Amino acid sequence: MKNNKWYIILLISILSFGCRDFFVLNISDKEVNILAPVNDAVISNGQVQFWWDSLRDATKYRLQIVSPKFDSITNLLADTLITGTRFTINLPAGNYQWRIAGVNSGYISKNVTRSFQIDTGQTLTGKTVSIMSPINGTSLNTKNVNFTWNSLSGVILYRIQIDSTSIQKYEYTTSNTSYTLTLNEGNWSWRIRAENNTTISQYSNNALFTIDVSGPSSPILTSPLNNANINQGETLLWQSDAGIAYDSVFVYSDASLLNRVIATRSINKSYTLSTLISGNYYWQVLSFDNANNRSIGSNVFRFTLP
Repeated sequence: MKNNKWYIILLISILSFGCRDFFVLNISDKEVNILAPVNDAVISNGQVQFWWDSLRDATKYRLQIVSPKFDSITNLLADTLITGTRFTINLPAGNYQWRIAGVNSGYISKNVTRSFQIDTGQTLTGKTVSIMSPINGTSLNTKNVNFTWNSLSGVILYRIQIDSTSIQKYEYTTSNTSYTLTLNEGNWSWRIRAENNTTISQYSNNALFTIDVSGPSSPILTSPLNNANINQGETLLWQSDAGIAYDSVFVYSDASLLNRVIATRSINKSYTLSTLISGNYYWQVLSFDNANNRSIGSNVFRFTLP
């Protein structure tokens, strides 16, 4: 009876160890807890350290790294089985996803997927070049246009796109932060992006500009008439092109137009005289457009203050 007791204990021990070896626990509904890198992390150097908690009943871990995403893979950077809970790899600048699952001899856990970006100062994805000139709304009185912009680090070239309302379209590339072109009069728009061997930036917003090298028409003086006798407080009136930026009014005390006593701007095609002493005066008006083109001066009229 005593021997049977020991036999039973021995049999139970053997069966226990045997079951432990024979039965593999199902981990297919479990997930690995990721510690680093966190989702959407931006890493400033090329060495990436992956770290996770150990998963109970997993003996190994399958780690995969792709770029840019698992649903649009262009490169498979790693597909490996690891016994520990850390993995280090050097990667170039770019966008990546990685996933990890626990593995044992019979099962694999759920995949856990995370995204990250390596930006060593060379990644242009998501960045935008800042336009300096011509900025949106600029009017230029020259056909030689100097395009300038702020630099981005890690750039090999900048791509410039230029369009006009007359369906003229141009594209240029340069490694500099400026580019000069000769363009025709008219309305134009331009935008720019940066590029290197692996990434491209976003295009800047379109900047609209106008090239206008033609001066406005010469103003026509209307009141007072030439050689008129007027009183203090009289208003000088004239006609000029619609849409000009302003008119410049000049009054002189001599017929040779050397002694100027009034120089002022007007946006309403009139100017009221004041504080002039008695005598003969001569006046003339010039127009300026938004591109700062100047008209030929109007005729010179004389008036007399008593």
